[in-house]
Amino acid sequence: MAIGERPDKLKETNMQWFITRVELHSAAAADYDKLHEAMLAQKFRRTVRSDDGPEYELPTAMYFSHSTDLDAAGVRNIAVLAANTTGRRSYVFTCATSSWALQGQAAI
Repeated sequence: MAIGERPDKLKETNMQWFITRVELHSAAAADYDKLHEAMLAQKFRRTVRSDDGPEYELPTAMYFSHSTDLDAAGVRNIAVLAANTTGRRSYVFTCATSSWALQGQAAI
């Protein structure tokens, strides 16, 4: 699998960062619990670490990942497979990013 596990390696020049948002249709909390487990199994994280060290929890059903060989469509495809494990229809959005900023969330 091409999504990595080592967030301390994100500064490598060939590493791309991705933010993925998954919305499950007609879903209950248990469906999102199943989604979170499936996304974690595919190396998506529900937290992101800032350049100065603190780690932050992302909003519900938003995930952070990185890869050296996938583009946004490839990462999205992996997220779709994870979302499909819930048995719910889903809306999945993935974008590559080189920068991010956060407001309103305390470090964990």
